[in-house]
Amino acid sequence: MEKRNQDLESHFIKEGNKIGRNEGWRYFLGLLFSMFLGQVLGIIPYFITLSSLGRRADLLAGEMTIPGIGSNWNFLLMMLPFMCSFFLLYIYIKRVHKRPFRSVITPFRKLDYAKFLYAFGVWMFILVVFELIYYAGNPGNYILQFNFSKFAFLLLLSIPALLIQTSYEELIFRGYGMQWLGRYMPYRIVPLLITSICFGLMHMSNPEVAAFGPLIIIDYIVVGLALGLVSLLSDSLEFAMGLHFANNLFAALFLSYDSSALQTDAVFRLKEVNFSPNTQLLGVCVAIIFILVIHLRYPLKPLRMLWTKDELKTPS
Repeated sequence: MEKRNQDLESHFIKEGNKIGRNEGWRYFLGLLFSMFLGQVLGIIPYFITLSSLGRRADLLAGEMTIPGIGSNWNFLLMMLPFMCSFFLLYIYIKRVHKRPFRSVITPFRKLDYAKFLYAFGVWMFILVVFELIYYAGNPGNYILQFNFSKFAFLLLLSIPALLIQTSYEELIFRGYGMQWLGRYMPYRIVPLLITSICFGLMHMSNPEVAAFGPLIIIDYIVVGLALGLVSLLSDSLEFAMGLHFANNLFAALFLSYDSSALQTDAVFRLKEVNFSPNTQLLGVCVAIIFILVIHLRYPLKPLRMLWTKDELKTPS
């Protein structure tokens, strides 16, 4: 028998499905249990807050930002559903799948925090550099609104909240979802495309879509492809989790604008945000640069592993 090239194997998908109980119905119910029940439980404090303030009209109008309680408290209420979903997923994987929670992140015995921090640092550096370039070109577009007490509270709040929120999205799409689809699809490029498109569609309700039009969903799909690609080529989620956390933390702490999904007491508020095919192309280029920088420090698997047929066991 011909020996298979280990560089073309997806140990993350295969090893994750070898541990515990991983029938397809368990994955399906896990998504329902985590995503929908978590969202229902997490939004209860929002309803209670609205009711206590006598703002039932805002609820009927579908208004998600509650006037009068401050941006940071609104931010916390927005994060609570993700926190609930995260902990429900944790319980479900441990109790129903009978497998370690880390198996949705890595096939190895321990998480590699160095990879997480490296990806976080690289992406944060890229964001800072590009924002400085934008600022130099149009400083009048930036309104300084720094308030030390509000920023300090935001910093303490956003680090754990966004770490959970971004980790949950990575676990669902690049981890749990990829492992589920990978049980049935021998070519890894198919789960990559499906999870990336689903990641983009999940953001359809974001205010940016209403402000800039549905084409902005392409940006989210591109981000999903980059995160999924680096996860498959590195056989784990640490790089994707680090990038996603850096991206959302930067947005929450330093930049806010009217149509942003994250309305916080950030350091700056933008008067205008430009969206065009040129900015989308720039986003693709930056994603490629990120993956190349990762590859220089931590060599990734060859791209052909995406379309190399995997040997699947007959799944239940």
